[in-house]
Amino acid sequence: MFGLLQRNRPVLLIFSGADRLQFEYQEKFVTPWRAALEKFAALLTVEVIPQANHVLGDPAWMAQARALTGRWLDQRFK
Repeated sequence: MFGLLQRNRPVLLIFSGADRLQFEYQEKFVTPWRAALEKFAALLTVEVIPQANHVLGDPAWMAQARALTGRWLDQRFK
């Protein structure tokens, strides 16, 4: 991810709210790398779909992921 950010490439991360990976990302990546990540704050977008499971098993969760991705793409690559 730092390779993308250092090349001025935007990054979108979408997490499921009911998935432990969101918490692992915070604990194992954001916390230890906070200072390095701060300079890339404008390029890094993190979204969470509340209540969703890891595989976005509900069609509504998949629709939310598509909407978040579409909005992010529109904002970044008009």
